[in-house]
Amino acid sequence: LTVTAPTLTDLEGKPLISAVQGEPVMLVSNITNVGFRSQSFLYIVQIKDLRGRVVYMSFIQGSIQPDKTVSLGIAWAPERFGTYTVEVFTWESWEKPTPLSEPAEAEVVIAFKP
Repeated sequence: LTVTAPTLTDLEGKPLISAVQGEPVMLVSNITNVGFRSQSFLYIVQIKDLRGRVVYMSFIQGSIQPDKTVSLGIAWAPERFGTYTVEVFTWESWEKPTPLSEPAEAEVVIAFKP
């Protein structure tokens, strides 16, 4: 599998440059099955603050057919403003935590809401 760095969108899928604390957003990545058979996967999203502490984690389990791409997104409502690192991983499963792709990451900026 290959996975793209996560992008920030609003809940309707429109791209965002930054978000505002307390307002829900989506973090979206594309997963492509470059193999020759259907592949089950565990898509994990981990968000870290500037100190490297995990402040949010979510996952999606699924399966993808060969030579197909799926877009996966998780919702997040950031509680605090600041800069965060979003990391995405694809594993075989919780029981078999074998990586199926290189991890991908992106930085997101959350603005202060007065």
